[in-house]
Amino acid sequence: MMIFLLACGDDSGSITEPSDEYSSSVVQSSSSSKTKKSSSSSSAKSSSSKKTSSSSKKVEQSSSSTNRSSSSVASSASRSSSSSESLTVDPSTVVVDSIIDSRDGKTYKTVKIGTQTWMAENLNFYTPRSYCYNGDGSNCVKYGRLYAWSVAMDSAGTWSASGKGCGYGLTCSPTGTVRGICPSGYHLPDTTEWGILFNAVGGDLVAGAMLRSLGYSFSLEYSSGGRDGYGKYFEFFGDVWFWTSTGDGNYFAYSTHTEFRISGMGLLSNQKEYAYSVRCIKDESSNDSPSSSSTIAKSSDSVAPPLSSSSVIRSSSSISKITVDTSTVVIDSITDARDGQTYRTVTIGSQTWMAQNLNYEVADSYCYYKDSDKCKKYGYGRLYYWSAAMDSAGKWSTNGKGCGFGLECFPTEPVRGVCPAGWHLPTSAEFYTLYYAAGGINSGLALRASTSWDVGSVGRDKYSFSALAAGMRNNYDGMNKCEYSDEGKAAFFWSSSELDPDQAFYMRLYGSKNRLDITYIYRKKGDAMSVRCVKD
Repeated sequence: MMIFLLACGDDSGSITEPSDEYSSSVVQSSSSSKTKKSSSSSSAKSSSSKKTSSSSKKVEQSSSSTNRSSSSVASSASRSSSSSESLTVDPSTVVVDSIIDSRDGKTYKTVKIGTQTWMAENLNFYTPRSYCYNGDGSNCVKYGRLYAWSVAMDSAGTWSASGKGCGYGLTCSPTGTVRGICPSGYHLPDTTEWGILFNAVGGDLVAGAMLRSLGYSFSLEYSSGGRDGYGKYFEFFGDVWFWTSTGDGNYFAYSTHTEFRISGMGLLSNQKEYAYSVRCIKDESSNDSPSSSSTIAKSSDSVAPPLSSSSVIRSSSSISKITVDTSTVVIDSITDARDGQTYRTVTIGSQTWMAQNLNYEVADSYCYYKDSDKCKKYGYGRLYYWSAAMDSAGKWSTNGKGCGFGLECFPTEPVRGVCPAGWHLPTSAEFYTLYYAAGGINSGLALRASTSWDVGSVGRDKYSFSALAAGMRNNYDGMNKCEYSDEGKAAFFWSSSELDPDQAFYMRLYGSKNRLDITYIYRKKGDAMSVRCVKD
């Protein structure tokens, strides 16, 4: 990664402020210029794919294993319902029970949410290559053990043959459920089963908050952390990961992840040698009615009150979860009446997006490394502080007025922000609709452009979204130093959704990963990133 450190003075050059009044209409190209994208254009493939975990350690993978994983996981994700709202389970119907692991006599609380029965505590069954955080046994008692993926899968086949041979450096395709390290009658959940749970509690954007609330009795702990392949423990009292049984090639597998400061919960591909927590789910064939003596049907007065709107990013009811056929994509263009610049647009399902990064010059916007060619010739567009992206000054609309660094704001959606008239800065929910439209967990590969990315990281651009690896500008040390980084390696796009007065959410695409990161990805509002506008 090439990083440039320099003084963080204004490098935006001379700025010609637009007049207070201008044509409010966005000049749309004639209908004859619209292009319906042929599905054959999605056939281009990158020759290789480099994947990395949340750490800096990297492993080379063949494109064949990545492509296999992409298709299998995407299809798995697409099996989830297109309407999380209709599947949301009433917390008053949740049933609490318990099981005893006959192997060591430990008792675990369980909870039935909708059609699924989950362990409501992290597994704490001792086996080699399982760990207590920091080697402290009291952490196992409180938070359960941390397991390498091969151990979670029971790669040795000690308890069943379903996960035998599934480990680090090995690609396996187990059929049916994988018992793994779980007690008899339970198994290690796959990505689809986690997706069903997310839908049952309101969707990806609120799953973390709902599963840690009293209402669903899932007892999500934010204190389990993890252990990397070098034996280093990390993120205690902050993050939680749970292994799934879904692999991602020889060296990676999928886990769920959330953080204590956010409401969302999602899926990540991480190195198999990392050690994470395990939550087991009951086999369908053993879904017997629990004994009446130990069953507690939650009364309405024991249900936690609904979360306030300020603690939820966006309602998931506005998110479509339907994958869009690439042959239905429509390409068009708009002209920004403020400066006459024309941008390609693309309609993907119900949304119309700018298919190029915004390049409208305002205060607190920058060209990568002060190079004007990066803005225009390279097509990167400008990098904007969040306040500039939101139009904190209220120049173009009042919806984002006053939204900036150090300020908590409650904007009226949609927020036009710095976008042309008739367009707005996307919310996290709108990015999520794009995420599902492009195939779900591995949509990053489908949305990346076939140019600007480092060798081995080029995208397929199946939907003509053409995300460029324009990098970002990070305020490294207040206003004294800044760094430009990740050109050729990553794309970053601001959303209008904030986390707190100092940080806001954004969409991120990495060349070394197929996935698209949205829900729990946030940065300082003082960093500068690209803007993609979506049509009102």
